[in-house]
Amino acid sequence: MATEDLSKKVVLITGCSSGFGLITAVEMARAGFHVFASMRNLNKRADLEAAAFDAKVSFDIIELDVTKSDSIASAIAEVERKAGPVDILVNNAGYMVQGCAEEVDMNDLQQLMDTNFFGLVNMTKAVIPKMRERRTGHIINISSLSGLIGIAGSSAYCASKFAVEGYMECLRYEGILDGYYVSNIEPGQFNTPLFSNWRRVLNPGSPHYQITQGVINFFENNLKNAADPHDVAKLVIKIAKDKKPRFRYPIGKEKMYLLLKACLPGFIFEKLIMKGIKDAVGKKR
Repeated sequence: MATEDLSKKVVLITGCSSGFGLITAVEMARAGFHVFASMRNLNKRADLEAAAFDAKVSFDIIELDVTKSDSIASAIAEVERKAGPVDILVNNAGYMVQGCAEEVDMNDLQQLMDTNFFGLVNMTKAVIPKMRERRTGHIINISSLSGLIGIAGSSAYCASKFAVEGYMECLRYEGILDGYYVSNIEPGQFNTPLFSNWRRVLNPGSPHYQITQGVINFFENNLKNAADPHDVAKLVIKIAKDKKPRFRYPIGKEKMYLLLKACLPGFIFEKLIMKGIKDAVGKKR
């Protein structure tokens, strides 16, 4: 059986200045894909270039702000001019806002949704027409376990990821009918800048201060023992090579909570989650 020439597979990855995006760009290039690594601000390309140099790989680095339609159109046009239509889109760009629902400002919530959800939707809509025409292609979304399980102090981020899960579940069926695939990767906590560069909504005078600070402390204290983000990059490659990929791919030690949520009665699962939150907060409520 002939081996597929991955260099003919055009991959566009968003959010490559750090974290999953940076590592995935390097690893997909190492695997042989034709990679276009994009980022909102090209002034932040130094870490990506250094990682590519160390790995002895090369790829195109392009400017792309997923919240701006003209930027998306320009980036897609550049990819198509240099290599042809996008075969694999990896929607990775995103960030986190941490704070209790009552206190997250609507502007912060809107900006988060503009990047994590609407930006992802606009990227997807930009590539699927040619995937449909050619009856081939793959959209891989870096979602989150937070799109399947909610937690106190994370309503904004969870909302954005729950939206991704719902939208992409519908698109999964549409894509199969049109000849392309949609897959979601749902990482738990991994050691990436997502958990160090998040937006914190903390007000010492708030009745929710202790809850928010406790949840933040929990994530920060566990960061040093969090999983290796290279595992997610390897999973992206595995999915990209799969002829008939699944829709959902939870990954990380926290994925056990999905099984518990599916198997346990709702009130028991809620008690389990509440115990974890109360332990993190350090008080009884």
